[in-house]
Amino acid sequence: MKFAELQNYLINKLRRQVTQTEIAQALKLEKSSISMRIKRNSELNVAHKQRIEEFFRIKFEDSDDCIYSENLPLPIRGNIEASLGTGRDVFSEEVTDYFCLPKSLMKKIGASLTDSCIINTTGSSMYPTIIGGQDQILVDLSKKEIFDGKIYIFRMDNTLFAKRLQKLPKDKIRVISDNADYEPYTIDLNEDSSNFEIIGRVMWISRPC
Repeated sequence: MKFAELQNYLINKLRRQVTQTEIAQALKLEKSSISMRIKRNSELNVAHKQRIEEFFRIKFEDSDDCIYSENLPLPIRGNIEASLGTGRDVFSEEVTDYFCLPKSLMKKIGASLTDSCIINTTGSSMYPTIIGGQDQILVDLSKKEIFDGKIYIFRMDNTLFAKRLQKLPKDKIRVISDNADYEPYTIDLNEDSSNFEIIGRVMWISRPC
């Protein structure tokens, strides 16, 4: 969290007016020092946050830095998983947690700031691009038009899949896995349109270090 965001954060948290004098007392700093840090767009460090917590008797939540900064809290949808092999669940709107990403990164990769979410993965058919059971993927729900070679989340017979898609003539779609052990297959929309739905395009992959 940045110094410039702290006063509004405390006002929202405490539901009362909070002055810079109080903040200076909490941080054991001069008001001029706080003003300088605001101008420099400085971040609060761990010691600053501890002093604020003790003085105002509050607790910083994990999502606070996300909500009150240049980061964006992306919803993690349900306990669902987009299968990289055999499917296992349908898309759910349930939000179980939040995943914070910088808005600057979202803009850089071209992901929607309002229509994106995080989905878990399982299976091995997209290895090594996506490691099932470990990676989480950012899905832009507004991007449903197929561009050849891009990875999409799609529903087929109430099951989610993460695969590369390629448009073919006569309303057919080629489904491609990155793992060579899995053969490509074709979906005929003339026969399967009622069972097929593109949920969105995979824009970014999160992998634990």
